[in-house]
Amino acid sequence: MKALVIGGSGTVGRAVAAELAQRHEIASAGREHGEQRVDITNDDSVEALFKMVGPLDAIVVAAGGVFFGPLATMRPADLNIGLQGNPLGQARVTLLGQHLLRDGGSLTLTEGIELAALFTARAAEYLLIAVHPRLSGRLASRRITAVQALEAHVSPGG
Repeated sequence: MKALVIGGSGTVGRAVAAELAQRHEIASAGREHGEQRVDITNDDSVEALFKMVGPLDAIVVAAGGVFFGPLATMRPADLNIGLQGNPLGQARVTLLGQHLLRDGGSLTLTEGIELAALFTARAAEYLLIAVHPRLSGRLASRRITAVQALEAHVSPGG
């Protein structure tokens, strides 16, 4: 099995990559670290990564930025940081990555920051549920999973 871990140098991504590497071929990508570079907030960057790595059996997304700071000083641009990384960055990877997954392949979205997970993992899950019916024909033999802190959510049909 060939798997791509996006965000493979972060806390969650490192753990996922280490576990998968015991049994599978792993490629790692990140904004600043990893074998490949990718910015999940940019279509061209994600498409270039997928073109470089080729067909996959699994994609794990353990990446996405969020704003850390007091709510009292938060600005709309700060909120946008989190939205672009999670859920939109993860949705971007899902929409563009579906074409690289072999039959029976899986795409797993993770959220490792519990406070951010209260918003972003739920939003990613709802976004994918909303998008999923449009993809159902293409993703019939593939699985999308959103994983939040200590709780897993599987999209319909997954």
